[in-house]
Amino acid sequence: MILLLAFSTVMANKKWFGGYQRVTVTPSTMEVESRLLGFTTSRHQYMNQAVRKLRYEEWYPQTGRALARARTHGVRFEYDGVTQAIAVDAESADCMDLIDRMIEVFSFSTAPSSEPEMATSLFP
Repeated sequence: MILLLAFSTVMANKKWFGGYQRVTVTPSTMEVESRLLGFTTSRHQYMNQAVRKLRYEEWYPQTGRALARARTHGVRFEYDGVTQAIAVDAESADCMDLIDRMIEVFSFSTAPSSEPEMATSLFP
């Protein structure tokens, strides 16, 4: 679930107890802060000009849950040639709302949603 806090700040709940992400978008930067039980566990800052292909997507993780073949979903984007993910496991409607709110602040490069990526099989 995504909670809209202010014009440029949104929160995405995580599946673990008491955790969430706060995404703050200004005209020049995007900051993603992960919090657990009120404490910041990670903070990443991205220059808006370098964010590419902002989109909602479903995919199979390359590690961890890939063994169980569980598909996950969230908002993904490319930054410096690396795929980043935010709002992982949030509802698709909440992810689309997040993208819409982000685009209200800065006109990010967007891409259409694609088919889920398939993880490489671990068994022949």
